[in-house]
Amino acid sequence: MTTTNPSQLSSQTPGTPGSPDPHRGTAGTHRSAAVVGGLCIFVSVALLAGGGVIQAADQRLSQDGFLTSVRMPMQAPGYAVATDEDDLSDDDPLPTPEWLLGGTRIRVTNGDPSTPVFVGIGRADDVTGYLSGVQHSVLTEIIGPATAYEEREGGAPASRPGDADVWVTEAEGPGTQTLDWAQEEGSWRVAVMNADGSSGVNVNVDVGAEVPSFGNIGRWSMLASLPFAAAGLGLIIVFLRRRARDGSR
Repeated sequence: MTTTNPSQLSSQTPGTPGSPDPHRGTAGTHRSAAVVGGLCIFVSVALLAGGGVIQAADQRLSQDGFLTSVRMPMQAPGYAVATDEDDLSDDDPLPTPEWLLGGTRIRVTNGDPSTPVFVGIGRADDVTGYLSGVQHSVLTEIIGPATAYEEREGGAPASRPGDADVWVTEAEGPGTQTLDWAQEEGSWRVAVMNADGSSGVNVNVDVGAEVPSFGNIGRWSMLASLPFAAAGLGLIIVFLRRRARDGSR
């Protein structure tokens, strides 16, 4: 008569305490797939939403081609409002590629429409030399429409700004003056003054930048969402099918 060892019987009976569950590892793998699938769906939605926002903004940009700041009031008791030195050297560790950022536009409107306004861009050393000994305000901070300045003491400029040979590009006159500038390597400063060189600057300024590939970035973002969506849906479908199959057992 053949006898069966109880320990052998226990080891051969599935579901008994201490025996390995053949489905446990697979279930954990599929739960991980569901998590990864959910993350892929989240990334896809974020890319799609971001691309949509960029596309909508690009529609507004297409009106004049510039991404433009809000109008910023600038007031100074002296003879000029000038930026600090802006270095556009090739030594910049993170240079802006030309395909991403194009030209710059500055629009200036005098608070007193009867007073012509002047805006100019020049090499930093040249502009600093022109403003040396001149009472003016150096723009140090822009937060939304608010501005902060560092005041420099002095007197009146030696000449009208339009007569100074320090500008690589300039605009002056009544009403809104527009200055378009293709950025170049070097150190630069921007100055805004009354065209007659008088004190008491009171202007509104906005700054725009061309973003040639802005619309393409939105389209690329929306296209990039598709593979993430497909991968996420595939992983979640696999998880749901496995769960349904395990539940039918």
